[in-house]
Amino acid sequence: MATELHTDPTRAQHPSTGLEDEFLELVLDQMLEHAGMEAGTLHLLRGSANGGRAGFVPHDPIGQVARTGQALHFHVNHENADWRRWLERHQWHSALLVPLTAREQLVGVLALGSLHERRQLSEAEIRRVQELATHVAMAIAYDSVVHASSSDLPSLIESLGKLSPSHVLETLLDFLLGIALGHSRAEVAAFLLTDTAQHGCSAALVKSVRGDKPAAIKHELRTRLEHLLEASLPPGQGANLDGLLVGLPVSERVPLEFEQQRYGELVLFQTNHREPSAEPSRLRTIAAEAATLIQKTLRLREIEQVIFTDPLTGLYTRTYWHQRAEQELDRSRRRLQPVSVVMLDLDFFKKVNDSFGHPAGDRVLCEVAGSLRESLRKHDVVARYGGEEFIVLLPHTNHQNGMLVATRLLQHLRDLRIGIDTGVTIHVTASLGLASTHDSTRLVSELVQRADGALYEAKRQGRNQLRYAGAEEAAQTVASAAESSRLDSVPLLDLAEAPSDDDSVLRAFVNRLCCEVNNPAAIILGTTELLLDGHSDQLDEATKEVLRLVIDQAARIGQVTRSISAMPEYRTVEWGGVPMIDLGATVPATDSEA
Repeated sequence: MATELHTDPTRAQHPSTGLEDEFLELVLDQMLEHAGMEAGTLHLLRGSANGGRAGFVPHDPIGQVARTGQALHFHVNHENADWRRWLERHQWHSALLVPLTAREQLVGVLALGSLHERRQLSEAEIRRVQELATHVAMAIAYDSVVHASSSDLPSLIESLGKLSPSHVLETLLDFLLGIALGHSRAEVAAFLLTDTAQHGCSAALVKSVRGDKPAAIKHELRTRLEHLLEASLPPGQGANLDGLLVGLPVSERVPLEFEQQRYGELVLFQTNHREPSAEPSRLRTIAAEAATLIQKTLRLREIEQVIFTDPLTGLYTRTYWHQRAEQELDRSRRRLQPVSVVMLDLDFFKKVNDSFGHPAGDRVLCEVAGSLRESLRKHDVVARYGGEEFIVLLPHTNHQNGMLVATRLLQHLRDLRIGIDTGVTIHVTASLGLASTHDSTRLVSELVQRADGALYEAKRQGRNQLRYAGAEEAAQTVASAAESSRLDSVPLLDLAEAPSDDDSVLRAFVNRLCCEVNNPAAIILGTTELLLDGHSDQLDEATKEVLRLVIDQAARIGQVTRSISAMPEYRTVEWGGVPMIDLGATVPATDSEA
């Protein structure tokens, strides 16, 4: 059921959520300030981690927002009589109701009200409140996952799959820095963390208000942080922190502590020290919430280790691997980045168990797992897929680089010698299959199926080798490499003037043209997304709308150019003596118009 609240017009109200009450008061105060309203309530769903929408009265405005998931802004003269009565009961002249949604799960509804006069909010003001509400919903959902019963493993696994602890922690810490700046006169705020806390997220997070002086402080701080991180020194620890802050206009330092464990400091910077930057109690509340979030993340990491780690090899489980693969594939589609998958199966592993016993087989599996970990990059994800089969996720990796990584894995396994208790040394080999994404890849299962098919082909061809799903295309690429490299040196305009009946020249021209367009489009897409993700609170709504349009257009340009360059053949038309590609023959009209 929904939490029942009685609004006190003099202050923002909220129920108990597991989050600190003082922290929720700071957040609600900031929302009220952005909306220019005086009263607010949080209506939370019991059991909201399951995304239920029961518990709200269906015909009142709270129920309407819970049912539709859409924000609602209305006044006392609204045509709906139930809504008017709802406002009269709260003694509000106007209201803004916003759903609290985390990862497509409703956890409650936020209600803000104006006590003295009708308040007409702009779209920008409503969006800003919605952004803050999203972070509050994420914190509430995160808290419910932390306090979930570990005996309910299916529910916990589902929740952890939807809430990536490291990503959520960084998002919420960045949100807290925004609150710290909003409730102080500081120009820059930073969380500087110890090595213990870094198991949950980045070593440091920095946020600033607009202006040249804040930008200069932020730049100097980040420069110093880079030097520390290059030396693998935690910035929030002891002498490292003191040295980091020397000569900078530090106004406040508040420790991040939870149950006698120190996780770093909240540091505020202010060039004008004539007035205190913030009330100490508010900063302590923000620091306490940050420490609590870090501690929760570390606890979830421990839970992940239990739930998502294979007890024998220490690698991730198949379930966790698939969740990570779904996330990476989604990210690859948005940022036009490739993803590769390697499937690996030990050759004749049954003979090891039959000849030397299962303890020897277990020893082999553990040694192979260790070899895989040592051979992979930090951001790769390796899991035990079942029995003697392993699977590797390679983010940001095309098939050429995937072949390099998979070849390294294969060679390291060929070199592996495993001694067992009987004094015998076991030499194992493996068969590997590689698959990479292309424009039509939509499902992780499709990518795994292609890699598994390549693995089967490696087995069929004699084992102890690597096969690529798409080997014919790779062979064609190698065969045409010499011609391509020759044409790469020809100026683009010279290629455009070449005879239209020369297929190799025409293909080189189109591919070069697509590359010239797509490379900057991909860079624009990636940097614009980073700008929106990292500096959203410093951008006005008009700028954000333009940036979102840029992202949309850059993605469509990338899709069109990559589709053209992947065509098996082109239909050309003449225009001014220059061969031109007839896009209408192969690309949907909506994309060609982009």
